[in-house]
Amino acid sequence: MESINKISMLHPQISIIRISILFLTAFQFHSCTIDNPVENFPEQYKGTQAQVIFEKDSAFENNLFEEINEHLISINQPPLTINPEANQVAFEHTKHLIETNSLHHQNFSERQNYFYSLGFTAMRENVAMGYDNSYDLIQAWLQSLNHQQAIESNSTHTGISVLKNESGVYFITQIYLK
Repeated sequence: MESINKISMLHPQISIIRISILFLTAFQFHSCTIDNPVENFPEQYKGTQAQVIFEKDSAFENNLFEEINEHLISINQPPLTINPEANQVAFEHTKHLIETNSLHHQNFSERQNYFYSLGFTAMRENVAMGYDNSYDLIQAWLQSLNHQQAIESNSTHTGISVLKNESGVYFITQIYLK
């Protein structure tokens, strides 16, 4: 142990590299789900003043939509239909995730109330970052009970947004409505 400490003291960059690798490995892939608001969220997004740079990935969105529907059909649930309003709301939320460079469900109650005003009776939401393809993302979501329950919630409609930030990190929001 003493020799490791001597190496770390003589070569501090080794420790920094090790810590950086550990941090990047631990936080490379994240996802989160919510089906009920757990706190009072502010009424408005509190975005930064800086311009957010992102790139929309329509192919990823289409693959996610198709693969989620394939999964639903495989478990005898009807496929989802794209809802244009849900796509727009998912897009706005994903932009906010990029602005804050984090995963969260801030303003979930506002999104939920908006869809209730359109006649939907339930809303769930999955978010993720760091996944660069729909297959890996869906596999991760299906391994998480909360994410799986959102996917398999007998919803009828969905909205999907996949955006890549200027560093190449993907941020994803999928909304499930019934």
